[in-house]
Amino acid sequence: MHVRRCCVLLQEKQVATQHRDPTFKSTLIQEYGCEDQEHPDELLCMGLGKFIPKQLVCGAHLFKHSWRIDVDRVLGFTNINDPANGLLLNKPLEEAFDNGSSSCAS
Repeated sequence: MHVRRCCVLLQEKQVATQHRDPTFKSTLIQEYGCEDQEHPDELLCMGLGKFIPKQLVCGAHLFKHSWRIDVDRVLGFTNINDPANGLLLNKPLEEAFDNGSSSCAS
């Protein structure tokens, strides 16, 4: 059972990676202005509220690709890669958010 679950998780991660838009991160950077002018090698992690090295930050979708069929109904736009559907997050934080270990609430 454990091996089967691992295979399912790997397949889901592979599917998520296949749908990843290589320009999503740069679109978010431009949209939200999360670059540090004094330290051009750093970006703002919107989850931590701190500037960290660029290579540790990724563009994270709030509404997953697997839910894209409902994005228009729920969020009011049709493009899953709309900047309103994203945050710049530290990679471990993005992974925790993506697998349900972390969530956002207002």
